Amino acid sequence: MTGHIHDKKTARIAGIILIALAGLSLLFMAHHPTLGGPGHHTLAEEAAAEAGFNGAVHGALIVIMIGFYAMLSAFSDTLDRDRLSVRTAQASLAAATAAMAGAALVSGFIVPGTAASLLRGDAAAEFPVLLRMLGATNQALAEAGTIAYGAAIIFWSVRIIAMPGFVRIAGLIGLVAGAGLMGGIVTGALRLDVAGMTLALAVICAWFALAASLMIFGAQNKSA
Repeated sequence: MTGHIHDKKTARIAGIILIALAGLSLLFMAHHPTLGGPGHHTLAEEAAAEAGFNGAVHGALIVIMIGFYAMLSAFSDTLDRDRLSVRTAQASLAAATAAMAGAALVSGFIVPGTAASLLRGDAAAEFPVLLRMLGATNQALAEAGTIAYGAAIIFWSVRIIAMPGFVRIAGLIGLVAGAGLMGGIVTGALRLDVAGMTLALAVICAWFALAASLMIFGAQNKSA
């Protein structure tokens, strides 16, 4: 193995942090705010009123995504980053992180900021139209991010399947999970509303936890 991480303790710490981040991401996603509740005269008023909570949830998710990138970069090192499949997984991970962070920025900061701006200009009636545009932007970024995460999982799994021992099971699971995520988006079977995004994130985090277990128990350090 020629990866950059030779310290098993470092790999184990990264794995533990990755599991914690996966759990936190699902926790914050469970508190994802939605518009259309009672108590506000307009959607713009609701979006502006919930700006603080919305920003906190999406800001936390962005930090978690950056954490995913850092810990999964450690995972790539343990699998030998010089291998083409691992390099491709790492590139896909970078694309996924950027796209998902962009989607979170739109939902958590641009939407409430737009609402507040329109309210100050007494133009709240224009918000629903802009909300549809921003929603489409959010969906495009979320779909791209989900596809990229699926691709990363597939390419890591290609490397894992080539390794000896029981770790190949993790690779097979990854191939199914990654293909399911990508296929769901491409075919339209997986719609990324709050429920759909929660499902996609659950699949992603489940495989991240599996990857973390490989780091924690050192199974990935066996060279093929």
